[in-house]
Amino acid sequence: MLQNELSTIVTYNPWAIEGGTSMGDLVDMLSAADFNHWPVVDEERRLIGMLSTLDLVRIFEAAALAVAVSEERREERLRVIRRQPVSEVMSPRVLSIQQNESPAAALWTLLEHRIHALPVLTDLYLTALATTSDFLREFSYGGSLAACISVSETMQTPSESIDCAATLDDVAMTMHFAQSDAIPVVRGDLPLGVVSRRDLGRLKLRQTLREVFGSDMQADGAATILALAASAPTIRPGERLCSAAHLMLEHRRQAIAVVNQAGRLLGVVTEEMVLRAMLDEMRF
Repeated sequence: MLQNELSTIVTYNPWAIEGGTSMGDLVDMLSAADFNHWPVVDEERRLIGMLSTLDLVRIFEAAALAVAVSEERREERLRVIRRQPVSEVMSPRVLSIQQNESPAAALWTLLEHRIHALPVLTDLYLTALATTSDFLREFSYGGSLAACISVSETMQTPSESIDCAATLDDVAMTMHFAQSDAIPVVRGDLPLGVVSRRDLGRLKLRQTLREVFGSDMQADGAATILALAASAPTIRPGERLCSAAHLMLEHRRQAIAVVNQAGRLLGVVTEEMVLRAMLDEMRF
């Protein structure tokens, strides 16, 4: 499995937006799209930039502040924001990889730069996207020695947890001070699940879109920290690492709480931990 070519792992013809797309059109797309990363291309599908959920949170939070400055000019400011092209707010410096590179090179780039999507190019043209989910899916098949490692050998004991009634800002602050990308959510002594930075970004984006545009993103998804944590899976320490990868894919999570038979929190296993085990095996 780990000797596969990159072409067998990546997602081909990924959804992308053109640089001339207005922010208003992008907002309309967000309610239907189920992505965390948006490659930005020109008319010939040459890669010119990238947008992530966290980028959009920052952009729309700035828009919320601009709109709040003057209530009587709200509609005027909203029109300006809606007309702004994506090319003016995207990240123009984008890491990418050529399609003939190795899977190990792609995975190393994702982990080293702490990103979750890497455009795959043929010369300058976007042909595919290599994501952490693509590698997680490959790992979940269980065809490697690393996949048989027990969760207990990889998990980390969390230094912080947060109550299920916490606000999004509370969770963000806790993650910041704990220097962690995943925080267990508890109700008293009972662990409910784990919330990752990406989970938090998606919730924050929904909240901000409602505040600025009155629109909602994925209305059928969890809208609070409690709902998000309560729907999260857990795993036992003796299970295999490939089982953790499968749960992350099935539930679209970047981290899972590890609990004992009594339901007590023992640790956290994250997407990054799984993928680093995968990369270590690729190197040998």
